[in-house]
Amino acid sequence: MTLFEALLILAGLPLILRFAVSMPRQLVADIYTDQRILRREPKLPKALSPVAVFLITTLWMGLNLTISIQSQSTVWQLFSICFAGCLLLGAVIDQRTGLLPFQVSIWIGLSGLLYQSLEAPERLTEHLITGILVYLALVGLNQLVFWWRRQQMLGGGDVVLLAATCTVLTLDDVLWALLIATCTGALEGRLRRASVIRFGPHLAFGILSYWLGRVMLA
Repeated sequence: MTLFEALLILAGLPLILRFAVSMPRQLVADIYTDQRILRREPKLPKALSPVAVFLITTLWMGLNLTISIQSQSTVWQLFSICFAGCLLLGAVIDQRTGLLPFQVSIWIGLSGLLYQSLEAPERLTEHLITGILVYLALVGLNQLVFWWRRQQMLGGGDVVLLAATCTVLTLDDVLWALLIATCTGALEGRLRRASVIRFGPHLAFGILSYWLGRVMLA
């Protein structure tokens, strides 16, 4: 692990903890401004609980330990730290509010484009086209499901997140990550006996576990 990577890890944790509080409050404020209704947790605390801070810190350090021990390039490790941080932040916010901020997906998309431009610039156009096609396909499926059952298959934040990850994942990779997320989501729904769950944490788990797993098992 380089000194820059260590500094990035140490700087990333307070940013995750800060945005995990400020972003949900801003999302709720935006919803009230738009005169929409939040199903749960209309009022959010101004700080994370000690248990939440402990869990986020443990996950963050565990993820970065996993990343740092991989025999990969410095560029891969730096991107993976940013990737893990964004996905962890998105999962925490979605778990608390049921909303996945577009801002987090934009960070993933921009850092993914930078990573591809350094590692495989010849594939940059392919990944951009894949992201656009995935976005259009999921939006179309959402419309069909809404027309059929009057409910969305995926939330808008989930759709944008999947499209953003296409900057570094192929279509097959995205489908595998989505399969993992679907399986863990179905397991949660079965254990909780709930027909509706917050899919963002499962999506983050599926994407990150696939991203790290294919390197660890290679």
